[in-house]
Amino acid sequence: LRKNLWTSLIALATGGCGSSAEPVSADSSSKPTPPIDISYELRGEPLVGQPVQINVEARSQVALTDVSIEVFGDERIAIAQSGFNRGSPRVPRDEAMIRTLTVTPLVNGTLHVGVLVQADVNGVTQSRNILIPIRIGAGIAPERPENDVQLDTSGERIISLPSEESP
Repeated sequence: LRKNLWTSLIALATGGCGSSAEPVSADSSSKPTPPIDISYELRGEPLVGQPVQINVEARSQVALTDVSIEVFGDERIAIAQSGFNRGSPRVPRDEAMIRTLTVTPLVNGTLHVGVLVQADVNGVTQSRNILIPIRIGAGIAPERPENDVQLDTSGERIISLPSEESP
């Protein structure tokens, strides 16, 4: 890829000059995605201090071997790890590996639980991860509050951010 890119750049810079450079495909810069899909289902209303279950499902359109699921979070959420990280020696194509996770939010706000799925795909270890948002408490501010958004005379959006004047 690097050789083809440099060859293409030199060919462009020299105007062709009889070069037989191969064009670089548009897909060469895109990030490859492992053939692992992760989905989840929150099983109840998250409340501070109350455990809530999350079903996590990993599946693929190809057979997976040595599959493992790991979870992580910060100090604002307790994660019951017992039995969750058990892997599976094999998950057949188009079938799912489902695990139930129990978390206990310790504060109000938006918290995140990370899920990492690793598996061997045709002899190559690949991984995929997601963040599961858990929103706790009434009146959680949306990510972009409408009252902070204004339009200028040309119709462009202006977003006001808090600031302090220094003496």
